[in-house]
Amino acid sequence: MAKRKFYVPIYDHYIHVTVEDEIKECSAYVSFSEENKALYVVFDKNKITPSLIVHETVHLVNRLFIFKGVELDAKNDETQAYLTEYVFDKLEAIIKQLI
Repeated sequence: MAKRKFYVPIYDHYIHVTVEDEIKECSAYVSFSEENKALYVVFDKNKITPSLIVHETVHLVNRLFIFKGVELDAKNDETQAYLTEYVFDKLEAIIKQLI
């Protein structure tokens, strides 16, 4: 198991990333704590694909918006697009370091 975390400056929040040797139930998942608003993403190192990273990024961005009280707006989604791009880039770089 390898772990890292990264900071999302505008939202003042950390996202914790773990790459496991094997996850039997799935390829990856996001978990969180409502109490302390911690965000975690876990990947199975043998099942990582770009589309899987994108999939988990969507979950992370949505949860981060919930934690920070940001309303999703399909007619004005630039904020969501920029945050999705930022989180994806960070996840991809960390995963490359960990595998």
